[in-house]
Amino acid sequence: TMGSVFGKQTVLEPAFEILLNRTSHNVQTSYEIRKYGERFAAEVSYSDDTSSPFRTLAGYIGVFGKPENEGGETISITAPVMIEKNSGTAIAMTAPVMTETTDNGEQRMKFVLPAEYNDLSKIPKPTNPAVHIEKIPPQV
Repeated sequence: TMGSVFGKQTVLEPAFEILLNRTSHNVQTSYEIRKYGERFAAEVSYSDDTSSPFRTLAGYIGVFGKPENEGGETISITAPVMIEKNSGTAIAMTAPVMTETTDNGEQRMKFVLPAEYNDLSKIPKPTNPAVHIEKIPPQV
């Protein structure tokens, strides 16, 4: 899926390998090509007229008080948070929010979980039925 990514780059990021690094004094031309391994994300599907998917996901990790997951485990936010928008492949991986709109028009927002949640058995089960855990395959 094609996606957009936005937000600050000051949060923890999943492990990655830098395949290519091009730096320049002109900040607009500096970039890295990164290879990410398998990751897991908390995901919410939504439409434009529903409540905030960001707020729902933030509730799952405990931003607004008691975490909405079994065990009440507070989870750090990582970059990127994904909001998927169109069919294709999401390639922007440098900031904290990702969204997607699937072929049937459904939109999704994802929070990538920290590296220590590297297996479904380690991930606290969401107590809000709107939140789902998704495996993200390796990506460049």
